[in-house]
Amino acid sequence: MPPEDEQEFTGPEMTTDYGVDVPVHSLSVDDSFQDELGSGDRYSFNPNMPPELPIVFDQFPPEWSPWAPVDQQMMARWNRYGGDVFRVRTEPSDTFEWGNDEFEMAGFQSDAELDDWLDREWGSTIALAAFRWYGDGPIAECVIAYNDSVNWSLDEELAAQPGSLSSERSFRYTTLHELGHCFSLRHPWEHQDVWWPSVMNYAPKRHRIGYLHADDTEAIRSAYGDESVDDASVAFYRVESHPDWDEDAPRNPRYFRSLQSDLVVYHGDSFSLDGRFTYQNLGTSEIIDPTVEAWLSENRMTWAGRNIKLADWNYSTTVDRYTVRRFNGASLTVGNSTHTGKYYMGLHLPGDDDFGGNNSAWSDADAMVEIRNNPMPIATSSAWNTTPTGYIGPDGDWTFEVFVHEGHRYFFSLCDEHPGQADFWSQLSIHAGGDELQWAFLSCPESNRPLIDWVSDRTGWISVTATGSARAQQGSFQLAYRSFQSEIFFDRFE
Repeated sequence: MPPEDEQEFTGPEMTTDYGVDVPVHSLSVDDSFQDELGSGDRYSFNPNMPPELPIVFDQFPPEWSPWAPVDQQMMARWNRYGGDVFRVRTEPSDTFEWGNDEFEMAGFQSDAELDDWLDREWGSTIALAAFRWYGDGPIAECVIAYNDSVNWSLDEELAAQPGSLSSERSFRYTTLHELGHCFSLRHPWEHQDVWWPSVMNYAPKRHRIGYLHADDTEAIRSAYGDESVDDASVAFYRVESHPDWDEDAPRNPRYFRSLQSDLVVYHGDSFSLDGRFTYQNLGTSEIIDPTVEAWLSENRMTWAGRNIKLADWNYSTTVDRYTVRRFNGASLTVGNSTHTGKYYMGLHLPGDDDFGGNNSAWSDADAMVEIRNNPMPIATSSAWNTTPTGYIGPDGDWTFEVFVHEGHRYFFSLCDEHPGQADFWSQLSIHAGGDELQWAFLSCPESNRPLIDWVSDRTGWISVTATGSARAQQGSFQLAYRSFQSEIFFDRFE
């Protein structure tokens, strides 16, 4: 049997609420925001019958790392729902032969290699599954090949970035798609007006994540038997029919992001998703009153790093087997002690089901939520004072406003000797409007320049900003500050 992927994540590893009460929203679900199976099947099989079991693949040999054994792990993802469908050989070959009635992973091929056995070139195709059958019998042979000019990747986060940010393609998603063809699945949109997600769709690059959908899991169960599974999934987009779909001109369905672009949110303010997200029941038993958690997440495709829970969305509904729902999320409020910084929106399904890897979803690489503090005015005096504790997260900053007087001398520090504090490598800077008046510098800890010593050349408001020296530098701080009238005013007089 092909091995399962042992690296799949199951949920957030770090919760940092910092005094923010996490609201629980009970949401009823309007019929216009849900889609039931209705009549007929959504998945589409070739006229050829699915292959007889087991489907034994000549997989990538071990020396083809890192792609081996990921090809086998994708077979195992189909097996979760269909049972003992795909198997692999004890001793795989590093070559293949077309026309030998075997199921084989042919590897990465050039135009010349593809033309040698299939009489065609790649063109715009990135991978293919070529199969043969006899008469009206089942598929007897299937060979999967990958275009060797494509930048293939096992980094799902990188591969799902839009083409303007990354040229990589998901090896996992593509392998799942081609394996579907090998047991007779067609592109559903070529034969019907599609409004649902499927690994057999031509999803936009940003949504090509290597997991199956309800339509796919029901298809393999329909072909090979009813494997009992408890499984739900969440996706940070929705799928809708193409308005110009026609039998004579079939069109791929349209995908709509749940968060379209970057947002800036200040402490105490609220924001909402731009559109509905997708909840699916991939299993065989109904799901009653599901809960979806809404998070701010430092990273995509992993819960490593800083994650801040914003709300629980509880939906009063039953999600039947083979059901796709489009859920709205309630408004989300950012607490005043939330770490400032740039985050992705993350959704997570709590609780246990049989497979945890598809229980999380994130906004796209070009759709982040930036959290900012409301600048706090501080008044300086000749004695050292400190601000309340501030909290800085990934790429975050925390700003204070100070009214300064020309010719006065000002001191700002994050070091405990002055007596500020910061538990991360930090920087300070002074700005007025768009001008930087004092360059940012490494402040604490372990600094040979523990404070800013600045003589003002103006009267008016300035901004003092604390930030981390890098995205990974995060934590809490207190700004120490003082001022007095300077005896030296630049080089003009003493």
